[in-house]
Amino acid sequence: GHHITEFPYFSFLFADLHAHMIAIPFTLLVLGLAFSLLVGLRRASLTWLIAAAAALGGAMGALWAINSWDYPIYFLLAMILIGTGVFLKRRPTRESARTFLLLAAVTGTVSVLAFLPFHLNYHPFPTGLEVSRWQTPLLNFLGIHGLFLFLIITFLLYLQRERLAALFVAIF
Repeated sequence: GHHITEFPYFSFLFADLHAHMIAIPFTLLVLGLAFSLLVGLRRASLTWLIAAAAALGGAMGALWAINSWDYPIYFLLAMILIGTGVFLKRRPTRESARTFLLLAAVTGTVSVLAFLPFHLNYHPFPTGLEVSRWQTPLLNFLGIHGLFLFLIITFLLYLQRERLAALFVAIF
């Protein structure tokens, strides 16, 4: 079939370098720079904030060129973190709005302009969303994600153990 179900096994075991693998360090870089802006908004100078926003924009532009599906999510997350940092600084509303808009504009502009030659010359395959005709069998899905699902479900049940015990007593 034409489906992609090998991640993470095939990519890690056989070093089959896919865009989603190359993007992992860049997503970590974007997260680190966005959190740096969040923390830096408290005491940093405007020059540092603009430089950090430009660095974040460059990292996000690279992420867009590597794996375009990651760009909107990480851009939104970065804007949420910048907005949170501006809100936590407790400045007057107009100054907060100006700071947020300035940092958002610098980040967005650099992310596009730094890789503009790439975007102008890139010819993607047909784009859009469609329902896949191929589905991963349940046993294969559980083989890939089963351990993590088990750990997450067990942890959530552990956190709710008192409520579940009270519910069990109420039912029986």
